[in-house]
Amino acid sequence: MILYFIKTVILLGVFYGMYALFLKNNKSLRWNRLYLVFTILLSILLPLLNGFSFGPMLASMLHNGMFSDVLNVIDVLANQLNKTTQYYGKIIFGFYMLGLLWGLLRIVLGFVVIRRIQQSAVYETIAEQPVYFSEHIESPFSYFKRIYIPSQYKKSSMLHVILLHEKAHVNKLHSRDKILFSFLQAFCWMNPFVYLYHKELDWNHVYEADELVTLEINTVDYCQDYLLKSKSGLSPTRLVNHFFYQPIQKRIDMLNKKSYHSIGLQVLVVLVILMCSILMLVLQSDLK
Repeated sequence: MILYFIKTVILLGVFYGMYALFLKNNKSLRWNRLYLVFTILLSILLPLLNGFSFGPMLASMLHNGMFSDVLNVIDVLANQLNKTTQYYGKIIFGFYMLGLLWGLLRIVLGFVVIRRIQQSAVYETIAEQPVYFSEHIESPFSYFKRIYIPSQYKKSSMLHVILLHEKAHVNKLHSRDKILFSFLQAFCWMNPFVYLYHKELDWNHVYEADELVTLEINTVDYCQDYLLKSKSGLSPTRLVNHFFYQPIQKRIDMLNKKSYHSIGLQVLVVLVILMCSILMLVLQSDLK
C-alpha cells in the first residue's frame, strides 16, 4: 500500500509540475481540462499494472549502465519498504480508512445539502432552464442540469449574466468532473497533488464558463459591470460550480489573454506522459 502511494505521488507530482510549467498560464482551456482528467486517472491506474513485460531487445537496453544501477537501488528500497509496510500495515490501513470514510461522508453530505436546498427553493423555468431560487444560499451555483440562485438576485440586473455563466457549466458537463474528482480526492486523500489537481480543475471550469459568457457579452462590460461588482459568497459544497469564484482579478486576467494552441507543445506534453508511463511500467516489471 505504501509503495503504491509513493508511486502515485511521484507520477502525479511529475504531471502536476508539467501542468504548472507548460499549461497552467496558457489559455488552452479544453486541452488543459483533458490533461487534468487524463493524467490523474493515469497516475492512479498505472501503478496497478504490475504484470507488464517488455521484449528482450528493449529489456537489454534498459538494463545497461546507469539505468540498471537505478533499478537495483529501487529494488533494495522496495524490499525494505515492504518489510516496513508489513510491520505498520494495520496501523496505516486503519488511518487510511478513517480518511476515506470522512471523504465519502463529505460527498454524501454534499448530496444531502443540495437536496435540501432544492426542496426549500422556489422552482421556475427560465428559457427552458430549470432554476431554483433559494434564501439559504450565498452564491449562485449549478449542479448537473439544475441552477440554484440566491433569492436576492431574482430581480437583479445580474440575473441574466449569472444564468449565462451557470448554463455554461451545465452545457460543458462540469458537474461530471466535479463528482469524479470528489471521489478521487476521497480515495487518494493522502496524496497532496490530488488537492492541487482539484483546485486547478475548478479554475479551468470557471475560465471556460467565463469565456462562453463573453461570446454573448462584451468582455470589458462583463468584467467591469459584473465580475468586479460581484460579492464573495460561500459554496454549499465542493460538488458544485459557483459564480462568485475568487479572486476575481485572476479571472479577468485570463479573459484578457488570447487563446493559445501550440501543436508542438501538445506533442511535447504527450511524449513526456508516454515516457513517464513507460518508465513506471519498466520499473514495475523489474520489481515483480
